[in-house]
Amino acid sequence: MGRWEHVRLGDVCRVQNGFAFDSGKFSNRGTPVIRIRDVVRGYTDTYTTEPFRPGYMVSGGDLLIGMDGEFNIAKWRGGDSLLNQRVCRLTENAQEVLKGYLLYCLPGKLKAIEAATPFATVKHLSSKTINEIRIPLPPLPTQRAIAATLDQAAALIALRRRQAEKLDLLVRARFAEMFGDIGEEIEIRHYVNALIAGKSLAGEMECGNKVLKTSSVRFDAFDAAQTKDLPAAYEPLALHAVNRGDVLISRMNTLELVGAAAYVWKGLDHTYLPDRLWKAVCTDQANPIFLWQALIQPKTKEGIRSIAGGTSGSMKNISKAGFLGIRVPKAPLPLQRAFAQFVSQAESQKQALKQAQAKLQLQYDALMQDYFG
Repeated sequence: MGRWEHVRLGDVCRVQNGFAFDSGKFSNRGTPVIRIRDVVRGYTDTYTTEPFRPGYMVSGGDLLIGMDGEFNIAKWRGGDSLLNQRVCRLTENAQEVLKGYLLYCLPGKLKAIEAATPFATVKHLSSKTINEIRIPLPPLPTQRAIAATLDQAAALIALRRRQAEKLDLLVRARFAEMFGDIGEEIEIRHYVNALIAGKSLAGEMECGNKVLKTSSVRFDAFDAAQTKDLPAAYEPLALHAVNRGDVLISRMNTLELVGAAAYVWKGLDHTYLPDRLWKAVCTDQANPIFLWQALIQPKTKEGIRSIAGGTSGSMKNISKAGFLGIRVPKAPLPLQRAFAQFVSQAESQKQALKQAQAKLQLQYDALMQDYFG
């Protein structure tokens, strides 16, 4: 980074603030308006009936910076839309700096500013601060080469991620193929003998025994990293231990995540259940992998959410009786086992892709460090 001249961003780019469109005139028709939440996701579902303002029209490919909450930069992927307040457009002087280079050069700078910004209710970024950002400015051919190298690395990471996502879709398709035509349904209790919950205790010091966080089970998968320390003096029950092959269910969470289920693929040492997660004890009529996949089917999820109760608007819970009464396909055990073998093979491929993605990410991070410090 030190080998190139550093310049003020405002000397090579124009920073244009958005217009304070009247939120009272936001609608589901009219002219599209880009709000902060739209910068990264690349599309807007907000419209305004205010008079058209051509000077604030953003086109696809323009660089936008979100200025509230999380400070980020992205290339606009949507169609022509209006630039709302707290979003700014960055227009580069193409004779001095390239758009593709800025997309890689600026994120680290913005995150550093965000980290140093005092937190009130929401962190705010000013256009003055953006103008004062100092960036390394190599010659245009070097900028072009840096952007091309990082584009290639980012594309490979995205490819591995898409390949892993396709495996999930393949598993869903195979479930529908093998069990979609089964007309007979039974209650989940046919597959589950018992639902075991643990204890949510938190220690103040590092401990060899861990308890899972509720967030360890979400989005149909298990995250073994989501743990906290148990109190050193507490002796957890062996019944509460989380083991390879367990099916875990979130009995209390937001409406979106209540009833979320996950399968534990790898063995864990000294890790135990909290009270908000259940461990399913399967009957001899259930393969655990099949049970997990049956629980994450859209129809099953809909049924679970329909029985979720609770007085809080943000947290819902399900009862054992209600959960065990949800109906799922009655599948012969040999068919369950065949499906489970397919899922296991897909999971092995998925883990290989994730390892490749992690290796590529390390290489990408090393390049970013080399170029921008």
